[in-house]
Amino acid sequence: MSTTAEPIRFRLRPKQKVFVENKERWSFYVGGLGAGKTFAGAVRSIYYSIEYPGSFGLIGAPTYPMLRDTTQRTFFELLPPQLIANYNKNEAKLILTNGTEILFRSMDQPERACTSPQAQLCSSDGSDGAARAARSASHRSASSFKRSIRRPRGGSCR
Repeated sequence: MSTTAEPIRFRLRPKQKVFVENKERWSFYVGGLGAGKTFAGAVRSIYYSIEYPGSFGLIGAPTYPMLRDTTQRTFFELLPPQLIANYNKNEAKLILTNGTEILFRSMDQPERACTSPQAQLCSSDGSDGAARAARSASHRSASSFKRSIRRPRGGSCR
């Protein structure tokens, strides 16, 4: 695995830090415009992707323009480029050097975005679509879940 020489650190507000460091399976960061929701979600996704090599995740936003213009832009501004093995823009699929795969999807049709449960789900702007996607992922059977994704060893899903 190729990683940076030093641990990746971000300056977080106290509430963002609580969210980013939360180890619960499902957690939410709610705030008004400018509260740093997208930033905190991107940081949490980056940390999770590094902590659990080979994991699979989905990062979403309520609409495709929001995904492209805000969520993805923030994520890629924060992600160290040396961690990127491949990014397929047409498929909106990112593969990191440690084998982690991340899909970027619009949440306007969450049932299409989540064809398999995700080890991580990060949605910008707290859309109803994100809640439906999370419910969809959590209602899968345990055997289907184990067959569908590579869970990180020794880790729980978030």
